[in-house]
Amino acid sequence: MPAVFPGLREKTAWVIFVWMSANEVIEQIRALPPAERTGVAKFVLEHDDWVPEDFRAAMSDLQAGRLVDMDRVLVETICA
Repeated sequence: MPAVFPGLREKTAWVIFVWMSANEVIEQIRALPPAERTGVAKFVLEHDDWVPEDFRAAMSDLQAGRLVDMDRVLVETICA
């Protein structure tokens, strides 16, 4: 018995690992009933500590309209 699972001899457990891509996870979430999808969305929004702070700041800037299209800025700067 592996040491990583202490006490496994006393309990019967089956563990199945399935590797899924992000697209597969999204499809699984889309297939949920609306109430369960809402629960997943609520969980993700309430537990967003895995989202980097700079990304959250960028999203706030986007929502506030404080971002510019870099291609447009470069073209206007170079062609001016």
